[in-house]
Amino acid sequence: MQCFRVSLNITSAELQRYYRGVASTVVATSVDGVTIQFPALRLRPFTQHCGIQGVFDLWVDEQHRLQDIQRVDE
Repeated sequence: MQCFRVSLNITSAELQRYYRGVASTVVATSVDGVTIQFPALRLRPFTQHCGIQGVFDLWVDEQHRLQDIQRVDE
């Protein structure tokens, strides 16, 4: 598996777009410049009142399918 580290800052207003179905994927750039696209629903465990902020490790398999997301404490 391969790991990509991304920093996310998604406001609560932006999250509403995902929950209403207006947007279904999140596009982020990893710290090493790789563009990552993944299902927004995978971020639900990390949702707070103010949105989603933090650094996350995204683990993908050989077919580049998202396998796991973990918050990184920096």
